[in-house]
Amino acid sequence: MSESVSDAPAAASESPQAAQASPQAARGSPPAALEMSKFEAFWVDYLRAHSRRSTRVCHYIATFWGVTVGFYGIFTLQPLFVLAGIAGGYIIAVGSHYVFEGSPPLVARSAWMGAVSDFRVIWLALTGRLDAEFDKYGLENRSRRW
Repeated sequence: MSESVSDAPAAASESPQAAQASPQAARGSPPAALEMSKFEAFWVDYLRAHSRRSTRVCHYIATFWGVTVGFYGIFTLQPLFVLAGIAGGYIIAVGSHYVFEGSPPLVARSAWMGAVSDFRVIWLALTGRLDAEFDKYGLENRSRRW
């Protein structure tokens, strides 16, 4: 009986207020710091979907096209150029997935995270750290370099 009395304070600490304060503890899942963020999960899928150099090169070209033509349209106040930059970039990038990877692009999942990932992969390629990023997540880089 003394066990049930000594367990009472412990049970009180597991009150609904405690569960609300720490939903991970209530579910029995790891703390948020150990869970993969939404972007990191997307990033791993992005790397997997861009394992061929040809796909990445198309994304480099698409990003350059989109930024260059889009900003030209903004600075010259020509909205058709802004649309051409966006549309052209998407056509090149999306097309590369079907042509080189044989899989659909991730743009439907999150266009914003896809754009951020495009810039991130370009930066990693320019700084020579892209291979290490594939290795970090245990992914196959079908074409080392770039």
